[in-house]
Amino acid sequence: MALITLDEVKEFLRITDPQDDVLLQSLIDGTEAQVKKYVNNAIEKETSITEYFNIDRKQRRIYTKYFPISNVKVYENNTLLTENTDYVVDYNSGLITRIHAYFAYGYQIVKVVYDAGYDTIPDDIKLAVKIQVAFYYQRKDQIGIAGQSLEGSINITEKYGLLDTVKEMLDKYKGF
Repeated sequence: MALITLDEVKEFLRITDPQDDVLLQSLIDGTEAQVKKYVNNAIEKETSITEYFNIDRKQRRIYTKYFPISNVKVYENNTLLTENTDYVVDYNSGLITRIHAYFAYGYQIVKVVYDAGYDTIPDDIKLAVKIQVAFYYQRKDQIGIAGQSLEGSINITEKYGLLDTVKEMLDKYKGF
């Protein structure tokens, strides 16, 4: 599943001509990769993620790497724990809290299997991607090129990064 479709971007940019479809799709793909790297979290639904945790003494809380989460199963010493009896889950943040006890102490002693990400991509993430793609598209003839001398040599600039506005829109989705 993509974060946005070519049609959504074309509608946002008010483009009806298919002439730049290949370029736009390339910009979408590149922007989605940048967004996913920046967020460092599950945006699209991922299933059966497995994490192992090293537990310190008197530790009641662990955070999954990705969030939001669903379909959580927690194992301690290879024994399946019972949700709402042994632990509770904050599905939005990925926080798992042991109830009435600490997690067992040890190296990779707790295993958590879960799904993460969104069933439907949030609108503000879609908008952030559209804004970034629009930025790149408006500069399609300049991306990576600072200028050209009379002798024909080309000065290459650093790659454009995500816009500050886009980063601000994505910050609430950032993982740890």
